[in-house]
Amino acid sequence: MAITVAGLALLGAAKPPSQGSGAHTSPYSAIYCLGGPNNDFRYFAAKEQPDGRLLFGVSHWYPSGAATGTYGVADREGDHWKYASPPDEWDPKDLYPCTVRIWLRRDGVPDVVPDKVARCVGGYGQPMGRVTFPKRAYYRPVTHELDDAEAFEAADVCGDFTGR
Repeated sequence: MAITVAGLALLGAAKPPSQGSGAHTSPYSAIYCLGGPNNDFRYFAAKEQPDGRLLFGVSHWYPSGAATGTYGVADREGDHWKYASPPDEWDPKDLYPCTVRIWLRRDGVPDVVPDKVARCVGGYGQPMGRVTFPKRAYYRPVTHELDDAEAFEAADVCGDFTGR
């Protein structure tokens, strides 16, 4: 099967991991990309570690030019993962850490939900909002994009793929 995006054919495009009846399958590894109108762009990469924790990065670029996101290792908490930034990474003017919860929907697609008081990395004072994806935004499994925070930030993973 070939998918054509911006004139490029992506042969054998991978399918998102199936979660069947909602049960978690291991190990989870996925990249999601979603480009919208007016330069609204979302990118998520995650790879489950042998101990069940989730190495992940999430980035949301807004039409205004502001961007929010975070990178780290989330601990498993029942049916989801929870990440809280270490105290040494907090911005001194923030009272709370960047805290997000990551759920996998039944179809394996992630929902990234920050706590209401979370102040994740953001430009122009933009707070991080919920980051969701449609199933069609699945791009492929993670390879090197999560080697470290710099690799995640530098990765032009999605290229012309918009997930629309």
